[in-house]
Amino acid sequence: MASGCQEMAGPMTITLKQVCVSLAGRQVLHGIDLMIHPGQVTALVGPNGAGKSTLLGVLAGDVSPDKGQVTFHGREIRTIAPKERAMMRTVMRQSFDMSFAFLVRDIVEMGVLDRIAERDKPALVDRALRETGMTAFRDRQVTRLSGGERQRVSFARAVAQIRSSDHLDCARYLFLDEPTASLDMAHQALILNQARSFAEQGLGVVVVLHDLNLASAVADRILLLGDGHLAMDGRPAEVVREDVLTRTFAAPVSVFENGSARHVAVRLGHEGGKALS
Repeated sequence: MASGCQEMAGPMTITLKQVCVSLAGRQVLHGIDLMIHPGQVTALVGPNGAGKSTLLGVLAGDVSPDKGQVTFHGREIRTIAPKERAMMRTVMRQSFDMSFAFLVRDIVEMGVLDRIAERDKPALVDRALRETGMTAFRDRQVTRLSGGERQRVSFARAVAQIRSSDHLDCARYLFLDEPTASLDMAHQALILNQARSFAEQGLGVVVVLHDLNLASAVADRILLLGDGHLAMDGRPAEVVREDVLTRTFAAPVSVFENGSARHVAVRLGHEGGKALS
């Protein structure tokens, strides 16, 4: 294993024990017990304000709990230095400052780890652009891109970090906070298919999604949050159920099977009885 990566035997699990988090005087997470495994896609879903992004931040080591313990393969995550964490996991946040007139390739290169030799960086950037369908945007200024295109640049940056972690044999986890926001269906599929591919390569992928159909399609496991509590944890077919979703979202929800255990359709109904797709 390359210098700077700690040798770890066995699956690189992340474990939360009785984790509580308060933000701005309000408790956002309440006593969360959870274990995240590599090699699968875990989707975090739930109503607005349920604590999804906060939980993602806790798992990534970016948010410190008020109570409880977070360990990465037995090591308390708070004891792992930021540079070492960057080699172990990649985070795509909801927003990334692109207010300066950088070229797309410059933004993507920001994802490449410092330990990578300068001579190897261009190839990693080009690979990330190619894998995310962004090669044609390579020399464009990010300030001239649409919101959806900027979202894709942010994902390419995350992929560059993963590929440079691969280069050092360090990659473990990918955390995505609403990666499909502002994207059309084709590019939603591209990002989620890439996430699925990373999981098949052995990474643990944790993704915050608002669209329950997308979560059902891509995830091996769904964590349903409600008011800071873990309301349900299971396979898509176990979590995406009318009774569970109606209770958690406080809205009438209809679920329609489409012939696959993983894929379901969710429609919100109103009092008139018609469905809102």
